[in-house]
Amino acid sequence: MGRNTTEAADIAASRAFAAAEQVAVLLDRYAGDNGTDPAVIEGWTDTLRQLATSIYATLGAPAVMTSSGGLVPPEHFYLYKGGKP
Repeated sequence: MGRNTTEAADIAASRAFAAAEQVAVLLDRYAGDNGTDPAVIEGWTDTLRQLATSIYATLGAPAVMTSSGGLVPPEHFYLYKGGKP
């Protein structure tokens, strides 16, 4: 029997996160280890910012996990904590 779409999306998100971690590792360099073409790096920066904007537009901000294990949209977390907006 096939996976439900939520489970499949969770698996896909895990794979996407692993790819993002690989990009972060490749970009985490010491001074002097960044090549000689800043325009190339700025191009990657623009691409990554566009990707982040697209992900946010599609998925929104990640939910916050409560102490009981539930997920709450970040804009409503204050309600869970008993606060006011």
